[in-house]
Amino acid sequence: MTATDAALRTLDAGGPTSPAERARLDARIERMLAAEPVPVLAAPAPARPGRRPRRVLALVGAAAAIAVGFVLVPGPGDRHAAWATWTPTPSAAAASEVAAVVEECRARVDRHGPATFDAAAATVVLSERRGDVLAVILRDPARDLSAQCLADAPAGTGAADLLEWGVAGSEGPPALAPARGFLEGSMAQFGGDEPVSLTDGAVGQDVVGLTIHAGGRRVEATVQDGRYTAWWPGRIFADEDAGPSGAGGPRPDFTVDVTLRDGTVIRDAPPSRPIWR
Repeated sequence: MTATDAALRTLDAGGPTSPAERARLDARIERMLAAEPVPVLAAPAPARPGRRPRRVLALVGAAAAIAVGFVLVPGPGDRHAAWATWTPTPSAAAASEVAAVVEECRARVDRHGPATFDAAAATVVLSERRGDVLAVILRDPARDLSAQCLADAPAGTGAADLLEWGVAGSEGPPALAPARGFLEGSMAQFGGDEPVSLTDGAVGQDVVGLTIHAGGRRVEATVQDGRYTAWWPGRIFADEDAGPSGAGGPRPDFTVDVTLRDGTVIRDAPPSRPIWR
């Protein structure tokens, strides 16, 4: 016990409360604090330039099982040039271009991803091109897990340099969305001061389009075979401490408009509750 501790124990809150007594107690506390300075914890050393930590997070519904997330390793240093080619509307990529990115994605996830995710057995469910960057989504056939990869793959070059990757979702079974709704799926925010974000999830059979509004950007998602995905430069979470990966993580900071097959547009649509297979 320090001298300060011992002295403070003698200060009974139920004791004298006259102005004179209170002044003496205040002066006594000030003298003790001056005599025993509070130690200051050293701040952690800043990360090296170009080596900012990258985090992928999984935000899943309350009915899902254990959520998982993995810290990502830094990719090539020329990523900012690739991000600058981003387009709000996606386009299709050639089959050979998708295959090259999928090969890189499987290899990276197999080497550095979780042992519970079988990259070789995962199904390629979505791909989209935005400028020079090609995104692919691999899905676990038995669980609600996605591997997400972004690669610098300019059209016609045959190149596929992986920029960011991660695995996110839930250990629970895959879920279906109601016919006119969508599920808030896994979300990833890569990078530090200038992040890029990606999300993928499920849509119902009557949904033909999703428009994401995030940070002043309007992003048309790729929607196909009951799934959707989109990525964009900027944040997917509110500007706050990201906290731990998984359920209970940071607050999503975007809205979604849903377009149905009959032409109906549902503005600022809330996510639907999952339908379990």
